[in-house]
Amino acid sequence: MNTLQEAIYGLVEKFVQRQTVPYEVIRKYRPNLIDSSKPRSTSKAYLSATQIGFWGESNEWEYRLHGGGCHVTHVDTREVIDWDAPNLQHFNPDWLADWVRWYVKNNTQDEAALLLSAMLNKPEEDYRRSIFEILDQLYRLGKLNYYPDRLDKYELISKNQTGIDP
Repeated sequence: MNTLQEAIYGLVEKFVQRQTVPYEVIRKYRPNLIDSSKPRSTSKAYLSATQIGFWGESNEWEYRLHGGGCHVTHVDTREVIDWDAPNLQHFNPDWLADWVRWYVKNNTQDEAALLLSAMLNKPEEDYRRSIFEILDQLYRLGKLNYYPDRLDKYELISKNQTGIDP
């Protein structure tokens, strides 16, 4: 991998790990989305009462459950993580691009952020195209799986899937 691919790949790994925040919200309030053996609540009152709220030890995350996923926003940093159940290794490239933009702006001393900061000066369409091109390169390098018919088009290939470190 070249330096730019390594930077994006490292951020993909971080983003996938960050998806555990909305995962935990879903696990508590909509467990059937993660495990089909869990019963789905049919109580409109319960569904309405748990659709939006705060999450975390100090209620540091605002959350909104939607369709098959969850959108969380950190109250202080405004970090946004959106995720659709059930596979934590899958991610939406648009949501990743939004998170990368946030990450680069908020981690100015990080090596990857320094490398990618010039990308933020591009028009939005060009910025996103750059991110998507690198994701395609990572797919072609065997670092990601690609599912063109899904919202969460990419899957981070784990060590268990390849037998080697990604």
